[in-house]
Amino acid sequence: GIEVVDGSRVVELSGKRFFLEHGDGVGHKSAGFRFIRALFRNRLAQKLFSAVHPRWTVPFAFAWSSSSRNGYGGKADIEACVQRHLVHLREFAESYPGEIDYFVFGHLHCIVDERLARGSQFVVLGDGISHFSYCEFDGRELKFGSY
Repeated sequence: GIEVVDGSRVVELSGKRFFLEHGDGVGHKSAGFRFIRALFRNRLAQKLFSAVHPRWTVPFAFAWSSSSRNGYGGKADIEACVQRHLVHLREFAESYPGEIDYFVFGHLHCIVDERLARGSQFVVLGDGISHFSYCEFDGRELKFGSY
């Protein structure tokens, strides 16, 4: 019963407007990223990939997803990359047309909760791997929690 949403979504809850997005594609200007993202979301490419035995695809997928993290020189390089992505997300949120009360993103595996100059709350959720974090909206405000 879960709806999978590709891309962003603006929803209204209890009179508050939320901009929800995973966060990897917002404000991204890299042509290489856009190409790979389009390839991964292409139905024909997905069908071809699923036709290959998991003995080959699972190790390939694991190596591919690990390669981006392993390509950094260490924790300082990863933190610098996260900071660059945060700059893109903040710029996107600050320049977004229309009234939004909460901009909520994932992807970066860090926790951010700050007020933007436009008055919106800017949130990056963290993760369920190392931070065990989540956000909950009680009808009045968005609050972080952990499990």
